[in-house]
Amino acid sequence: MFDLSYPISLLAQATSGASTDPAETGTSVERLNEISKNLTSEGLISSHWLIIAIGLVLLLLSSLSIMQWWQRRHEQSHPWLLYLSTARYAGLGLRHQWVLFWVARRQKLLSPITLMLSPGTFDVHIKAYLESQPSWRREGLQRSLQEVRDILYGDVVAVSHVLEAGSAA
Repeated sequence: MFDLSYPISLLAQATSGASTDPAETGTSVERLNEISKNLTSEGLISSHWLIIAIGLVLLLLSSLSIMQWWQRRHEQSHPWLLYLSTARYAGLGLRHQWVLFWVARRQKLLSPITLMLSPGTFDVHIKAYLESQPSWRREGLQRSLQEVRDILYGDVVAVSHVLEAGSAA
């Protein structure tokens, strides 16, 4: 390895005598200069090895950070992934999923899932969204959104009528 006895002895000599005599202070400064010269030039460690060591430490820290992120990535909620899986489960196609996404974005909702929660919420936001669109786009969007409403809530309306008829009997 490296012989550290010489620089350590110079450092000990330089720091042991703290005199105010100008002749002695000059020798202390010379000793400190010699120590710094030994540390930077081919003495203890060269600048190339120092750069390599710093690079290895940074590589180690970044790899540890990536490993920690990889282990904890599933602990965070992913509303977009939840929306996609819920929309697929509900039977919405990709085109309908994007329409709901743009409606939610325009209405400043946190997630398009909000539109899927109830027919009342859906109707309120869809009406406001359609009113904000130019007239030439309304008809196509209205058809698309009606298809989405039928897919999401078409059976709910039928089931609610059956429940009402069953309770009346």
